[in-house]
Amino acid sequence: MTGQREKAVAFVVVRLTSSRLPAKQLRHIGGQTILERIVGTLQAAAEVDQVVLATVDEPDNQPLREIAAAHGWDLFWYGGDVDDVVGRLCAAANHYAADVCLLISADCPLIHGPSVDQMVREFRKHLEADFVGLPADAQDRRCLLEGVQVARCHAWRQADTLSNRPELREHQFPVFYRQAERFNRLDVVLDTPVYGSPHRLSVDTWADLEFMQTLERHLRAEGLAFSLPNAIDLLNRRPRLKQVNAHVHQRRLVEDVRRVLFAVDVGGLFGYGHFMRCRELAGQVVERLSWPATFLVDDERAAQMAEACGFGVLWGALGRAPRDEVSGCWARVNGDVASACDLAVVDITVRRSLEPGWRDVVFGDRPVVVIDRDDTMAAEAELIVFPGVKGRKGLSRSALPPTLEGPEHVILRREVARYQGLDLAKTIDILVYLYDDDPIAQIEEVAAQRGWQVHILRKFGDDFPGLLARSRVFVSGYGQSFYEALALQTYPVVWPLSPTHAADAMAFYRAFDLPVTVVDTAADIVAIAAAMKAEPHPLPAALNDGTPRVVEHLRGLLIDR
Repeated sequence: MTGQREKAVAFVVVRLTSSRLPAKQLRHIGGQTILERIVGTLQAAAEVDQVVLATVDEPDNQPLREIAAAHGWDLFWYGGDVDDVVGRLCAAANHYAADVCLLISADCPLIHGPSVDQMVREFRKHLEADFVGLPADAQDRRCLLEGVQVARCHAWRQADTLSNRPELREHQFPVFYRQAERFNRLDVVLDTPVYGSPHRLSVDTWADLEFMQTLERHLRAEGLAFSLPNAIDLLNRRPRLKQVNAHVHQRRLVEDVRRVLFAVDVGGLFGYGHFMRCRELAGQVVERLSWPATFLVDDERAAQMAEACGFGVLWGALGRAPRDEVSGCWARVNGDVASACDLAVVDITVRRSLEPGWRDVVFGDRPVVVIDRDDTMAAEAELIVFPGVKGRKGLSRSALPPTLEGPEHVILRREVARYQGLDLAKTIDILVYLYDDDPIAQIEEVAAQRGWQVHILRKFGDDFPGLLARSRVFVSGYGQSFYEALALQTYPVVWPLSPTHAADAMAFYRAFDLPVTVVDTAADIVAIAAAMKAEPHPLPAALNDGTPRVVEHLRGLLIDR
């Protein structure tokens, strides 16, 4: 190659079938998809001669054909084994006659063009080198550029020959490091400020995507580009942002992956409380264990919310006829629910139950967890979880399987947890979420006479955590939102929907040593709100998310078997 510039081709490795966040490359960060950001960065790189999407022949990847055609991108469609990443990339490199091969992970939106240019430029000067390494800098800080590997095509071919086990072919040339003595590594210390403390900068889960979207919003608010140096600087200035995805587990080369099914009553008279807590639990199962989660539901909104977070969706219900599906875009369950999971989590309303023997009939020998009930139905499970205080009096403890209960097991949604510690001004005197219009009208009338700020919720939306954080008093039927209120230093008041609600609320107040505020008149609410304005009752100093504890128990049900 002396006297002739080596052809450098960037191969963007992309499949839309991720088990933790399907089609993650098509998710948006600040108005652009992750894939658009990566390809745009590479096309602007001076040292990159060509950019190619390298995918594999499977139905879920068909949208990539249309996307590539619409943008004018090169697309390599591999017809071999869908899990053979090494074979796919070697075939692509041969097809495009690449001399210098750039392996680009399509889940790393902070690919940095100037750093890529420097890597290729230095590599071209050393014809004896097989691939580029990125060591720590002079201050022993780690290089945070993720998702870029630069190598020569002959090194890829050699790695192809040496990769003789599935785990070596399913990943991006791990043999370079497993058999390092066979390859000549060129270490390049980058000129740009892309060094610092290690943190996840790839998108594999719902939390990772939220993290990237958060970085982009903060940088845009400061008038800064969404780039790796700017992101590192932002994290140095605001390290709290790292909490968004600090808990995500990095998959190893070989991992024991299990599947978890969440069967939930949601929508209509069931409401969305059961679903929302299971959505958080499922999210942390995926993020902390790398186990994919699927929801069995029969509500369109819940199905869409589950898919938005990267979960699989099956249309159906346990022990009752499912509702008719509107869109028709989800797989229907035809009796064999057990085949979709290695572990099942069942969260159905106490207004109904399942027939005796349901657990063995539906799930066979797979472990089952039941949420928030202690009756004969729950007695058939391996584990019961009360995400908070247990108020109902069901079967005796001796008649039940192991049970997790108490504030240390509260499932606190991440949208709520992120408002903790912000110390927002309490600008809303009373936040109300009730089904009955009559008490709502009473509250509005009495509060208006006092000139108070009242906010009425007709449904739980994305703005609920912010509203709750800004409220002095929250009035609702008893539910999971009462723990969220305590977490945000908002006093919860119960207008019970049933005697069960009232009994559960009494146990809640006793557990936290709070005055019992179960009411049935607007005058009672106004009196409580007036007292809170005059001298707020001290609330628990901290209510932490107990979901990690629950996740660890779920892991134990499978790992310890």
